[in-house]
Amino acid sequence: MVSPKGHDLVFVPGRGQEVGIAICADIGHADPSDAYGRAGSRMLAVPASTEDDNGWQASRTALLCGVENGQAVLWGGRQTVLSVNDGWGRVRADKATGDGGEDAFTTVVTDVSDGPGTTLYSRFGDWFEWLCLALALLATAVAFAGARSSRPSEKVRA
Repeated sequence: MVSPKGHDLVFVPGRGQEVGIAICADIGHADPSDAYGRAGSRMLAVPASTEDDNGWQASRTALLCGVENGQAVLWGGRQTVLSVNDGWGRVRADKATGDGGEDAFTTVVTDVSDGPGTTLYSRFGDWFEWLCLALALLATAVAFAGARSSRPSEKVRA
């Protein structure tokens, strides 16, 4: 089945499935970065049109997505920051953009290796958060049941 346009994974031509391409808004969602991880992407290029402080925060969200899915992340914020992060969450290079007016051009140059590849999170998703939620609900239910059974019974005299 062919997915609708705009929902397909896109890779840098000539590099197989090593380098995936996402857009800035994609980083706010688990998918597609985890889909790229499952597909074997080890690097994710993310051009972004972010503004002000939101761009820096979004670049760090992208960094975390890279760690979750074993990918190095190349973040290109048009008016905030260029950032190169390895697959373990280390910022290898970053530089502010948009400071020099309309004709300014910003670059960063650094070495970064591909990320380690598919992680447990890429394979199994958010199972840990659901397990924690289930355990918290179970603990709450047990605590309430224990509190009810340990209350002293009151005897009414007639």
